[in-house]
Amino acid sequence: MDSKQGGWHETSAGTYYVHAGAVQFYDDWDHWRNGFCRLLEISEPDAKRLIQEIVTTDSQDSFKNSSTADKIDRTKQAFRNNRSKDSGKRSVDFSKCGMAFDGSPPDMVFAGSISGNQERIIVGNSDLQYAWQVDAATNRLVRADSVNYDELYFQDPQQPHLGMRNYITDQDWRLEKARRQLRIVLANCSPGDDKNTALDVGSAVGYFRKALAESAFTHYGLEQSSDAIKICESKFGFETIFGEIADLPAIAPQLLGKIDLITLWDVIEHLDDGLITVNILKQFLSATGVLVIRTPNLVSLEYDILGDYYYSFKLDHIKYYSPRSLDALAKLCGLRRIYVETTSHIFKGLLGIDYMHQCMLDGKGADIIAIYAR
Repeated sequence: MDSKQGGWHETSAGTYYVHAGAVQFYDDWDHWRNGFCRLLEISEPDAKRLIQEIVTTDSQDSFKNSSTADKIDRTKQAFRNNRSKDSGKRSVDFSKCGMAFDGSPPDMVFAGSISGNQERIIVGNSDLQYAWQVDAATNRLVRADSVNYDELYFQDPQQPHLGMRNYITDQDWRLEKARRQLRIVLANCSPGDDKNTALDVGSAVGYFRKALAESAFTHYGLEQSSDAIKICESKFGFETIFGEIADLPAIAPQLLGKIDLITLWDVIEHLDDGLITVNILKQFLSATGVLVIRTPNLVSLEYDILGDYYYSFKLDHIKYYSPRSLDALAKLCGLRRIYVETTSHIFKGLLGIDYMHQCMLDGKGADIIAIYAR
């Protein structure tokens, strides 16, 4: 096939789009389907139309040869053009919206909707780089108990922008992701002399615990969803502590001061009070133990481009952190940061891997992994 021929091309490795005699966009199949299309909650045909709009603008410059700033502007404009509705400016009574964990008041509307759902607003403190979800009608905080973590949540959520679609059936790549996360942790810290006792908080159906077991950890899971606990036992044979974080000192006192590695993978954004959470979990760390938090990044490239439609703005994500606000939270709990990384990937086909790396260096990646110790 003539590489200069315009349009979409497919290979065994991935898909790419040719325009103006050059490849303007390329993505491998796994990322295209499980990253770009899944996270943006759009079909492959719609995703292709969006890419074409971005790279075939009337600009005199080829998208490929444009500056990164221009590429980002063109991407922003295309997403803005494809939004079914926009929230515009929202009137918010900050006095009703509560405060950040350190007492900072809200001073900014980060999102006037959640992907066009105008029943919710995201407000926060711009200096702390921390935000939370409020009800648009009342301006009151949205609470964690507004979400039902049943089997549908983990497999086929009925409401858009909520839940973990296909989480149960996507076992292979979820397990590989868990193994990769464990490698990142072990490469950047030493959780205890023997680094062999772990507690996965919000352990869901057990993917990370499986990775721990493969690495010879003694591992425990804490989960509030009885459905997820049953699925975990069926999949992997692991018993799980049933309860919420506040219950842990009472239901597992034998673990106090005994855990070398405590993990919160995509959990803290679901919780009402991160300060209380970390203070409770700190009691379970061994003298050389570490606490690992993974959560979406409020100050990311993806937020800059997508705004209200940032895919991490979800109905079940009621709190939003940044590296700055996570560090502030940990400091209030008497913990110190020993490692942090932010990573971005969704726009690699448009902006290139070099710019994704720059986002990591600048703390603007979409996902944060932070490790804290005493």
